[in-house]
Amino acid sequence: MVLLAHIRASFALSNGSYGSPRMTHELRDNGLSVGHRRTARLMRENGLVARQKRRFKRTTGREHT
Repeated sequence: MVLLAHIRASFALSNGSYGSPRMTHELRDNGLSVGHRRTARLMRENGLVARQKRRFKRTTGREHT
């Protein structure tokens, strides 16, 4: 429960952009000993999914005739 509270707080501070690898590093920097699989499992079970970056989409064609 304590670990989940830390995960939710860090997730909120990152505006939902931290996935489980970055979240694990963040928790370890805060002094908690946690593995990446446990972090991923807790995030998955509680519906904490990181937002994906948008892909670059080219809007103009190459061949201008």
